[in-house]
Amino acid sequence: MKKRSLRGRLLAWNVIVLVLCLLLAGAAVHLGVAAAIKGQSPGRLTATLTHLDSVLLHLVPFGIILAGLGGYVISVMGLRPLGRMAASAQQISAHNLSQRIPDQRDRELAELGGAFNQVLDRLEGAFESQKRFIADASHELRTPLAAIKVNTSVALSGAPSLEEYRTALECVDAATDRMTRLVNDLLFLSRSEELHVPINVTAIDAWGAAASVISLFQSPAMALGVELHNLVSAGMIVQGDADLIERLIANLVSNSLAHTPRGGQVSVDGRLVGENIELTVSDTGCGISPEHLPKVFDRFYRADTSRSSSGGGTGLGLSICMTIVESLNGSIEITSELGVGTKVCVVLPAVLRSEL
Repeated sequence: MKKRSLRGRLLAWNVIVLVLCLLLAGAAVHLGVAAAIKGQSPGRLTATLTHLDSVLLHLVPFGIILAGLGGYVISVMGLRPLGRMAASAQQISAHNLSQRIPDQRDRELAELGGAFNQVLDRLEGAFESQKRFIADASHELRTPLAAIKVNTSVALSGAPSLEEYRTALECVDAATDRMTRLVNDLLFLSRSEELHVPINVTAIDAWGAAASVISLFQSPAMALGVELHNLVSAGMIVQGDADLIERLIANLVSNSLAHTPRGGQVSVDGRLVGENIELTVSDTGCGISPEHLPKVFDRFYRADTSRSSSGGGTGLGLSICMTIVESLNGSIEITSELGVGTKVCVVLPAVLRSEL
């Protein structure tokens, strides 16, 4: 439906009132002049003109009063939709952010209401994301806390042996490590959102960053029976922060190792594409269903039970990867096929040889 202009309506009403005032004044002048001219003697004409002046003097205040009343009525009628919008806005709170400003017939008010509703959409999304985040974080922390509680209670009950004490302490230590990783990941994401993560952008050797990460995971990969390969070409220089890039590759490699069966492979590859470098971490793991792919970068999201917290992960690895890539003005994309494997492609600005 075509929106009417509030400005146009107010202007039209003001014009109507002004025209009415002019018509009244013109009619009065016309009647007075006609009466003054028609068969009047000079003396009588003077008296009539004097009377006409008196009438006009009385009509001017009347016209002002009429214009004021007309302006008041117009203001009340024109601002009534704003009052309804204000009443609707006052009913919106943190408990019913789903409520919206009703659609308005006036074009300007419709634009104002639409902009306000868009703000409410963003606020509602932020509130829902915050609630999910708190619920997920509480759930993730509850597991290691429960493990600590159970093992300390067992150790304190009765007279356990030295071996039982050691087993309980090892479980407590593992649960504490998990909580530490989770808290550190949450702190990193929080600082990233507030732009408090220091970024030292320099020229980074992509092959060296990949080699450093692979050396850290070589022993765990051998224990899991998974082959780990560095296929990044030598001499490729990426623009970014060394610590963040290594953490990015480490998160992706760790995630691939956790979901690749014995006998599988995890590869880190890199190639120069225009003015960018594509770093790709691929595996021959179980893969991810297509319906889960759009959500894998959400915090604490796990596609299925095979990607549960039992493996020691916090569910924040890919979220951190997304945050790192965005902070370095890059992009990240994931593709996967069930039973074949998963590939994560990161595009970051390259440092060309002419810039060195």
